[in-house]
Amino acid sequence: MRDPDELALVIKAITSGLSNCLFWKNDATENRIRNDRELQGLTPRGIKRELIRFVTAGGLVEQVAETRESYRDDHFFYYKANLI
Repeated sequence: MRDPDELALVIKAITSGLSNCLFWKNDATENRIRNDRELQGLTPRGIKRELIRFVTAGGLVEQVAETRESYRDDHFFYYKANLI
């Protein structure tokens, strides 16, 4: 079951302009991004900037039911946006 109110809050947080509303889970995630050649030099900061621009322009943010065992006890959903 979807939660449109939570999705609206996620979009509001992304587009709020407040820097602490959007963060990477840990340093290992940021390092993986920096070392991923397929990202063609995008940085964690650059990806955040592009996500904010994309969502502010009306880009789609999808709410997906969390099914991964290691996460589903903490979160009902995760959110994704395809910037490409």
